[in-house]
Amino acid sequence: MSKDTKRLSWFRTRKGIVLLALFGVAITVAGVLGSDAGRIRVLQLAEKVGLYQETEHEQVAVRDEEGNILYWTCTMHPAVRAAEPGKCPL
Repeated sequence: MSKDTKRLSWFRTRKGIVLLALFGVAITVAGVLGSDAGRIRVLQLAEKVGLYQETEHEQVAVRDEEGNILYWTCTMHPAVRAAEPGKCPL
């Protein structure tokens, strides 16, 4: 048996097959969670089975020193700015 054959025969053992399967699952999960569409789909599934609940983000007023409202922003997404109060679009 050559040296290369010995290296490859390790993958044919039960331990090797399990490790390869776990590696494949890890790569798949990383790919799904690494994309926005994948992350959204996982959250939708988690919400269906009761593991996650989407909450609405409130917009709060940003005021100047005199107390005048400059704009409205989301508490979770400060980059969101609106002229009127309402729900966060994200």
